Amino acid sequence: MCLEKMQKYWSKHVYFANIAHVIGGLGLGLLIYKYVESYNVFYLGILMVVLSLLAHVYAYLAKK
Repeated sequence: MCLEKMQKYWSKHVYFANIAHVIGGLGLGLLIYKYVESYNVFYLGILMVVLSLLAHVYAYLAKK
């Protein structure tokens, strides 16, 4: 039921879904990049992953 509700929301809001998943993917990339460069991009990566997770929570809680 949880996945069906989110699937219904994502199918109606395609651009929001794309943005949420691109932000999450970039955030994961920055988390991996942390081992090559500095800690500054690590914190940006954490922020982006958290924003993506919050977008998923919003999609679950939306009543549309």
